[in-house]
Amino acid sequence: MTNTPKPHEHIVQNSGLAIWEIEENYNAFDWFKKAIKNTFNYKGRARRKEFWYFTLIASIIIFIAFVLDEILDTPEMLTGLSGFILFFPSLAVTIRRLHDIGKSGWWYLITAIPFIGSLVLLYWNCLDTSPEGNQWGLPARKVNP
Repeated sequence: MTNTPKPHEHIVQNSGLAIWEIEENYNAFDWFKKAIKNTFNYKGRARRKEFWYFTLIASIIIFIAFVLDEILDTPEMLTGLSGFILFFPSLAVTIRRLHDIGKSGWWYLITAIPFIGSLVLLYWNCLDTSPEGNQWGLPARKVNP
């Protein structure tokens, strides 16, 4: 027996709206902020938009840090610091993304297999939300069956 939440658990308190109705108007930075706010949340599900917008903005931040390191002649200090700061949010959003397609977060360890593991994880992160609820919750977005 799984602990699938009831549909009303996706209703945002005092708004009467489902979370996906509110998220319809999110921009890239809203998705990034959502991932940052859930840095230590390894439960639940993350839809593709949350994962990919977080990945895009995190990559831009790390690139800017790299450029600044080159300009300031600081040997990867800012790049390393930004990578360290973004590691836990990245881990959490990836685990929640795996949950969204029905896989355990432990599958993240597949990246320990050089090249192939990263390709498998990339493929999984591109998959659409599983339309049914699972042990990690209801779908991260409204899905038409």
